[in-house]
Amino acid sequence: KDVISTLEPLEGALDILNWIRKESQIILLSDTFEEFAKPLMAKLNYPVLLCHSLTIDEKGNITDYNLRIDNQKKEAVKALKTLNYHVIGFGDSYNDIGMIQEAHQGFFFNPPDSVITDFPDIPVTKNYQELKTMIGSLLKP
Repeated sequence: KDVISTLEPLEGALDILNWIRKESQIILLSDTFEEFAKPLMAKLNYPVLLCHSLTIDEKGNITDYNLRIDNQKKEAVKALKTLNYHVIGFGDSYNDIGMIQEAHQGFFFNPPDSVITDFPDIPVTKNYQELKTMIGSLLKP
């Protein structure tokens, strides 16, 4: 916890989250664990975060990890779609592909070159301004 609490959000992350929350809604789908993410989520004004959890014993030791379900990002998008939500999905790596492809509109945000090469048909945004422009264009009727 001490180490995790020293982490700071990327510069501009809080601003883009606040902009998205003003324009629409956002749910962060992550393969992290609640216990690791809590200090960082506090610095981002507690966005909705769906992720995994840890089992911690009375001494504070991690004794197990608890994955929600297999392919939880893609399954979360499917569930939101069954509730008639329009889903825009974006992420930065291979573990986001299923979510991006399942979303009504999906794209990468600042992925490594290998991901861009392996998935050339998925649009790419490289910085927060491009991200804002992309989301803004997708939210327009």
